[in-house]
Amino acid sequence: MATRPAIAASRESLLEARAVEAALEKACDRRDLLVLETEGWPKLTKGLFFVTAPPVATKAEADAARGALAKCAPDAYVKAIR
Repeated sequence: MATRPAIAASRESLLEARAVEAALEKACDRRDLLVLETEGWPKLTKGLFFVTAPPVATKAEADAARGALAKCAPDAYVKAIR
């Protein structure tokens, strides 16, 4: 079963990713965003930190999460990471 998060942003440093996470949580009125380090996820570009909604199992759930993020992160997208 694939794991699919809605990805809101990616950054080269953890500090930058945490800043984006905090700004999006405020703008989106959410408290569940995550920062994923790519080393543990073979389908993500190595060396980056991704700000995501919590990963889900189905494409439908991921699309719904992306839709919710699109209000404050219009470039959000879904990617299978496992």
